[in-house]
Amino acid sequence: MKEQTLVIVKPDAVKRRFIGKIITDIEQWEYDIVKSVVRTLTYEEAAKFYKEHEGKDYFDRLCKFTSSGPLMALLVEGKDVIKQMRYIIGDTYPEKAQIFTLRYKFGWHSKLWNEQRSNAVHCSDSIESAKREINFFFGVN
Repeated sequence: MKEQTLVIVKPDAVKRRFIGKIITDIEQWEYDIVKSVVRTLTYEEAAKFYKEHEGKDYFDRLCKFTSSGPLMALLVEGKDVIKQMRYIIGDTYPEKAQIFTLRYKFGWHSKLWNEQRSNAVHCSDSIESAKREINFFFGVN
């Protein structure tokens, strides 16, 4: 049975022109991108999107970063896509991710970027999150 998930190419990866490479990697894993949108979120929209992280020490920084420039939201579809896409994107910390993952290949590794870190992509972590996140960007699901 096909599932849907949301993948976001974050503002730094958009700025560094990695959209095409990230899409190619997703498609090579035989997943379909059925919708996409490029937009810049306001701080308030980013706060709404990441509401589950509110109160954590990184929340403000996350919202500022997410609203810092254009991002690309992808509605990705395929068999067991939520679990498999989490595998494909890799560990939250690019320097800990396996070398084939999107975060390893396109993230900023803290050791290489003076302790600055960005993991280049976001992906829904559950069916519930996928539904909420897809609705946020596409108003469907």
